[in-house]
Amino acid sequence: MWGLQVINKSNMKKTIKISLIFLIILNNSYSQENKKAEEFLSLINYEKEISDLYNDYKFFIFNNAKSLFEEEKINYNDSTNINEFKKFIREDFNFYISDSQSKIKYFYSNQKEEDLDKFIELARKENDRKILLLECDFYNIFNQVFKEHQRSFIITLPRMFENIKANSEHLKLRLIVDNDTIINLKKSKIELFLTTTNKKFKKINILDKKSGNINIPMDLKNEEIKSLIIKYDDEEHLFFEKRIPDHMASFPESVKESLDPLSQYCFEELTHWNIIIDNDPENNEEIKKSRKFEVIKSDKVLKRMIKIRTRSETYILL
Repeated sequence: MWGLQVINKSNMKKTIKISLIFLIILNNSYSQENKKAEEFLSLINYEKEISDLYNDYKFFIFNNAKSLFEEEKINYNDSTNINEFKKFIREDFNFYISDSQSKIKYFYSNQKEEDLDKFIELARKENDRKILLLECDFYNIFNQVFKEHQRSFIITLPRMFENIKANSEHLKLRLIVDNDTIINLKKSKIELFLTTTNKKFKKINILDKKSGNINIPMDLKNEEIKSLIIKYDDEEHLFFEKRIPDHMASFPESVKESLDPLSQYCFEELTHWNIIIDNDPENNEEIKKSRKFEVIKSDKVLKRMIKIRTRSETYILL
C-alpha cells in the first residue's frame, strides 16, 4: 500500500514536470508569435489604418446629418440637437475603433509563426499598401468586424434619434385599441396613475388626455415611484409592481437601471409610452403563442389584453 503511494507520487511528479515543460514551450512559442504579430502590426500601422477607415464612415454620416434629421422630422438648425447627435456618433465610433483594434490584434496574435514571417516580409517589401493589406488578410478580417459594428449601428441609430427628440419633445402616450391608433385621448376610457412612497403623491394621475402628455411632478423623485396603474373602462390594473425582479437585486446599479421599466430614462429619454389594448385576445395569433395565454386560457374565457411598453414590455390577460 505504501509502495503504491510512492509510485503514484513519483508518477505525479513526472506528469507535473512534463506539463510544466510543455507550458514553458507553449508560452515561449506564443510569446514569440505575439512579438511577431506586434512587429507586423507596427509595420502596417494598423491602429491608424483602422481609425482612418472608421473616421471616413463617421464623416460621411456627419455630412449627411441634415437629410437624416429631415427624415426623422428633427430640427437641424437647433445646435443642441446637432451637438447631441455628434456626441452619440463620436462615442459609438470611439468604441468601434477600439473594439476593432483589439479584435484584429487578437487575430494576428494567434497566427502561425511562419505566416507572420511571410506577412512581415511582405510589409517590408510591398510598396502598394492596398495589395499589402489584401495579401495579409487585413481587409478581410477588418470587414468582418466592420459588418458587426454596422449591424449594431443600424439598431442604435433609431434609439439615438428618439433620445434627441426626447430632449425637445414631451413624453406622450401612444394608445392603440383593436389595431386603431387613438388620436383623441379625451374620448378614450384610459387613465394612468403612479403609486409612490411620497406622502404628497401617494397615487397621482400622470396622463393629460387633452395633450397626450405624460407628466410627473418636479418634486417627485424617481426612487419614490412604486408602480404604474392603468385604468381602462373603469377597471384598474397594476403594472411594474416590482420594478426590478428579486433575482436581479444583486446586479450592478447600471444594469438594474437599464432594465427598470420606470427608470428616469423612461421619463426623460423616451418620446412615447405605448399601450396596446386588444378586446378579442383569443383571436390574436401573437397572444395565442405565448405561454401566459396557455396558462390563463385553461381557467377562463379571455376578454381583453392590455400591453404596455416603456423601456421594456409587459402585458396582462383578463
